[in-house]
Amino acid sequence: MVLHPLGLSKVLHLQRGGIDLQTPAGVQFVPYASLEVRGFTDDSVQAEHTAISPWWFALSNDTRRQALDRLAIVQEILTGYRYGWPSEDNPGEPFHPFGPGFNASLRQRAIAMERRLAGTQDSSNGGSSPAVGFSTIKRWITLYEQAGLRALVDGRSARDRKDFSDLDSRFRQIVEDVISPFDGTASAVNVAELQRRVWLGMKEGGLSRDIVPERMSAEYVSWRYSVCGSRPRAHRSAKVRKRSAHQPSPIVHPSHVSMDTTRADNLVHDELRQTSYSVEITVIISVATRVVLALRVTPRSVNSIEAGLCLYDAMRPFSLKVEGTNVDDWRWAGVPRSLESPLFPPRREVTHESTTLQGLHHIPGIRPSSFRTDHGAAFMAGHFMGLLRDFGISLWPSRVGASTDNAHIERFWETIQRALQQIPGYKGRNTSQRGRRIVVADQPLMTAHELETYLRRFVALDYHRAPHDGLKIGGLESQRITPLEYFDFAMEACGDITVPQHPDLIYEFLPIRWLTIGHAGTEYKGLSYDSDALDAYRHVRRGTFRADDTAAPFMYDPRDCTRLWFRDPESGRVTEIPSRHQHLLTMPLTQRIRDKAVDAIAARGGNSRLRRQTSTQQIIDELGSLYQAPPAKEWNATMTAERLRFETAQRDHAEAAEAWKRVSKATRRTSTPTMAAKSTDSWIDDAWPDLEGK
Repeated sequence: MVLHPLGLSKVLHLQRGGIDLQTPAGVQFVPYASLEVRGFTDDSVQAEHTAISPWWFALSNDTRRQALDRLAIVQEILTGYRYGWPSEDNPGEPFHPFGPGFNASLRQRAIAMERRLAGTQDSSNGGSSPAVGFSTIKRWITLYEQAGLRALVDGRSARDRKDFSDLDSRFRQIVEDVISPFDGTASAVNVAELQRRVWLGMKEGGLSRDIVPERMSAEYVSWRYSVCGSRPRAHRSAKVRKRSAHQPSPIVHPSHVSMDTTRADNLVHDELRQTSYSVEITVIISVATRVVLALRVTPRSVNSIEAGLCLYDAMRPFSLKVEGTNVDDWRWAGVPRSLESPLFPPRREVTHESTTLQGLHHIPGIRPSSFRTDHGAAFMAGHFMGLLRDFGISLWPSRVGASTDNAHIERFWETIQRALQQIPGYKGRNTSQRGRRIVVADQPLMTAHELETYLRRFVALDYHRAPHDGLKIGGLESQRITPLEYFDFAMEACGDITVPQHPDLIYEFLPIRWLTIGHAGTEYKGLSYDSDALDAYRHVRRGTFRADDTAAPFMYDPRDCTRLWFRDPESGRVTEIPSRHQHLLTMPLTQRIRDKAVDAIAARGGNSRLRRQTSTQQIIDELGSLYQAPPAKEWNATMTAERLRFETAQRDHAEAAEAWKRVSKATRRTSTPTMAAKSTDSWIDDAWPDLEGK
């Protein structure tokens, strides 16, 4: 089939210098040089005559389709066949009264076609031709007989249309100068204000408004602003998009992870102060597999210690058990039963059966090989950077202002909305989505720990088991794959990277404080700590632990200042060193609370300013009577956050203690306890002292 200026034509013979074409006007010889071949893939047009080709393909698809529909109508009226000749007839053609065989006048045939197009179309038309009038059809026939296919093209569609590139370059530069500030930092304005700023810029530049058409200039300003977006958030996205890559990062190993923190869009309940407050969610995700390796709910704002403990969670395998309607929390599933057992547990398949929720759901643990974060203070702090260095993890910080560098975890925040919107206290992504009432009386808020437990259940039972559109396997692109299935596939293909699982693993993630051990224990920030585990190291020689002094390393958790931890160099066991006054504490004691107390003492002049009668005399002189001032609002929020940190610390260290109990049960049957273990393990029964001297 060849598109000829007279319409569709058919190749009859191949000659030495060209082809014989059967055109609506008869057989014509066309040289090969006058043909442009388009391909031989279907029954549509495979070539065009060069006399029509450039003009024809300058038209839009809709315009060409409309012209071919008109050509089919005209050819059926004149010849009885839509394609113009009997050899390419459709079933049933010719239909009455079309073609010369029915002896109908041209007027009668045009009226019959009008009726068909109005509602009695034959199935051969396919309903694609619009209903038109008798006079229009006659005009098409006249135009075709005069100029062929070219005359059937709508003149308005073929009319030359001026492009924006025809606008004066000085005008376009002024528009760019007006639009450029809208990069997410400036508030959005309407198009009328933009047009005013452009006119003002033209006046200041000495340009007349007559150099550009008024209508086209308005269209250009509107179009140029629409490219940036309608709101500041869209403006920021458009700016970031210019810096984003056009292909995904070639990351295939599950050990390449991404970490981020975001504000939870739900309020939580403070049981102590009976109020609601906001928290943050910190997540580590495997980029290649989209598996969530760690999730913690933390106070605002997350610090480097909490970021490091989230990394601690990512290195530990967990499991969640569903039994009937009971669902437990994530449990550390990688602690060896005894120290004699392998510290590297064999890798298990983490994919869960898709037909039921019952049973164990595994959350894998892995040692990251690279870490993608933003430039948050918690991730750039010395403690967190030191952890990455100690574990041999490469840090890949995102470019400043390029949020798409960490796109995978940014997309996860959209996914987790599905979980947050199901529970009470949801307040929306921003103020424009916020309702008048967030806290409802008959819908009690979750506590921070309950929110963390709920989100972890959502990850294990919903997100990990749902197919992910971003996960594809070569050759199986059409198959749906869950994050856990892809993790198993990737681990088989790339190999395993694990961390030795040990009850004392958490202490690798705490900061170190070098303190001197004396006969009364050790002191740090005004608090005294002591334990019988320090007896062998109270008066050590210089250089025992580090050169040039007698200081020893203690692990310190800013979330819990009531104790330190000391690793015995002989046994390698980490032992808790409690504060001497731990039994007097009835409230959480974090580093921030302790520092607040120290600052208050310093503010009053220290101990030298405090005498027995000082307080009584000050009350009489300044107040006359006692008055309890209400605490500051910001300090209430601080106490709530510090209590959450203290409670989280208790759970973290209790988890390590529980792991040691599992190890101790097996060790007691197979080995003799060391001196250090005897002083700390709860399963050893010391003999009662002889109080009567017998």
